[in-house]
Amino acid sequence: MARSGAKRIWPTAAMALVIATAAIAAVGYWTGGFPAKQQVPDDTEAAAPAAAEAAAPRYRNPLTGFPSSSPMDRRPVAVVFSGAAQAQPPWGLSTPDLVVEGLADQGTTLLLGLYADISAAPKVGPVGSLRPALLELAMDWDAIPAHWGSDAQSDRLLEEAQWEALNGAASEGKFFFLDQGRAAQGWGQAGYTSGSFLNQAIAAMDLRLYRNRTPSLSFAPDDAPVRFSNETYGEIRFRFSESAQYSFRREQTSGLLEKWNGGSPVRDAEGSALRYRNVLLLLVPAGETGTPALSAGSGLFFTDGGYTTILWSRNVPATDSQPARQGLQFFDGSGTPLELNVGQSYIGFIPLDLAAYISMR
Repeated sequence: MARSGAKRIWPTAAMALVIATAAIAAVGYWTGGFPAKQQVPDDTEAAAPAAAEAAAPRYRNPLTGFPSSSPMDRRPVAVVFSGAAQAQPPWGLSTPDLVVEGLADQGTTLLLGLYADISAAPKVGPVGSLRPALLELAMDWDAIPAHWGSDAQSDRLLEEAQWEALNGAASEGKFFFLDQGRAAQGWGQAGYTSGSFLNQAIAAMDLRLYRNRTPSLSFAPDDAPVRFSNETYGEIRFRFSESAQYSFRREQTSGLLEKWNGGSPVRDAEGSALRYRNVLLLLVPAGETGTPALSAGSGLFFTDGGYTTILWSRNVPATDSQPARQGLQFFDGSGTPLELNVGQSYIGFIPLDLAAYISMR
């Protein structure tokens, strides 16, 4: 139950399902649906287009929108992190450009940490086992998965797609290692790697270096950030299962959303908080991470103190080397694409039957 003073976004899972079904079935696929909050343009939108174009950076990180001094056209690397209680604190989880989290086995979660430039990754882990939904998302972004072990369905998907991946179970002691301080707990809680080791693995395996497609995320201009004209919030509560309950609290100095577990902020092994400018909670059919078909649905988008209800889908046209694929995109209720604000993002795939536990206060 949401505690006193908290506002539930969807009072019941049934209501969330009705909303999502009505929206997705609407004419034109993304027209109609529930009312989206008004997106408020920043006052600087009236600035002269020529001046804005002149000031715009030539290159940007495709996963954060941050300016870059050079083209970031190499394939992202997607590191699987274990979310099990025994794997805490994780190494380097504050550093990915984009973090995706979903339900895994026995109520625990797995996280996918995506890096546009894997060279920036420090020691990362514990490296988790690959699951189909995580693999599908990595493939959407043309990323190289880095994992330790996988289930049979993921193995089939890798083989069918002829997809390149870095598996710690096959390169322990060379590119992936066991942390001796946690080794007694097994590889699932002790396996790690780093950006340097992963770059060595990519070179040794002669993997394809450059993207075939640009990630589907789009970002608002620096001088015209996304803002929503609705109430602000101090805390967002949600859960993946009874044993995996979290919240985000707005950090006062930076305005970023900081992840909490109970009464304490979640920190990685280096002591860094997990803070994001964009938080998206997307509803999916109940089940393990590998069970639901992540195709389309409804959700919530929180940024800069405001929020809106959204629709999401994963549609990407075919390329020369791959059949038609689905890439994660976000829309308001009228089908207008939504941009993210420049910065790190968190995406949580929440089981539909736990939608009623999403609340804010």
